[in-house]
Amino acid sequence: MPAFFVSLSVREDGLQWAWSKGLISGVDEYSKHPILVIHTGTWNRFAPGPDFRNACIRIGEITWYGDVEIHVKSSDWVKHKHQTDPKYHNVILHVVAENDQPLAFNDELIPTIVVEKQIISNLSYWNKKDEYILPCRFGQHTFSTDFMYSFWRKRMNRKHHEYSNEKEIAAYILKQNSSLYVHKRNARQRQVITFEAALTRLRNTTTFQRQNPLLSELSTLKDEFMAHLTAFEAQSILINGVIPYLWNPQNEAELYAFAETIPPERNRIISQFKHILPTAKNAYETQALLEINRQLCSTNKCLTCEVGKKILSS
Repeated sequence: MPAFFVSLSVREDGLQWAWSKGLISGVDEYSKHPILVIHTGTWNRFAPGPDFRNACIRIGEITWYGDVEIHVKSSDWVKHKHQTDPKYHNVILHVVAENDQPLAFNDELIPTIVVEKQIISNLSYWNKKDEYILPCRFGQHTFSTDFMYSFWRKRMNRKHHEYSNEKEIAAYILKQNSSLYVHKRNARQRQVITFEAALTRLRNTTTFQRQNPLLSELSTLKDEFMAHLTAFEAQSILINGVIPYLWNPQNEAELYAFAETIPPERNRIISQFKHILPTAKNAYETQALLEINRQLCSTNKCLTCEVGKKILSS
């Protein structure tokens, strides 16, 4: 398995993922019989009870059918009071990172697998996130077209419903709003009074009428932006204002095509991806990456990420 999650502490959900992918095997800590995993069981993510239901394993010469419970430490079984919960009476295997307390049920030790060190090392620093380094930084990866597009759509839909000063500016330029209030939030942005004057000139000269074909009108609008604003200002308002403001399912295809004509953004978050992905070619790709970072990377949800799944299952 490739070096992955080396900057991520071992977590129970990480061990559950490894079990579900068939990455965990070994011998029973007590009988020393090899354990063959015939079926990992159904991952019980939401209901009370063991982590995996209806699993099938073979220990030595005996085949067992039942549930599998997974913990970081075997003592977590007692900590969570499973010994008094009848839902855990059909557990046939305990999977742990550390076997710090032998467990018995009806005076018989519960068969236990201690997860291999190689698996632990790949999940061992789950909570130690370096904001400048992605845990999947080892090697080159790619996101599928569908994965990127789904996160771009999520970002556009979210930004369409959220307030932003860029959307207010877009509405003003597109003559959908008669007032203008500008926040200065970036050192690359000009002084407010100068910026407001440029936006007013742009509003007075724009020919955008929100008619079909929309892509052609947006291309003309971009040229008008570039004639009155700095490259940074034009890019920021088009990406964060105009596209989210106009967003709806009917316009989706043309807004997607338009986003592909805007240069890629350059910021700290996008720079994290340059070590693992091909360089982003346009604003569509950088917006998708920013939403992936927002929803997955920044919340340590590597196990639900397309790249994370590929690495752990390889």
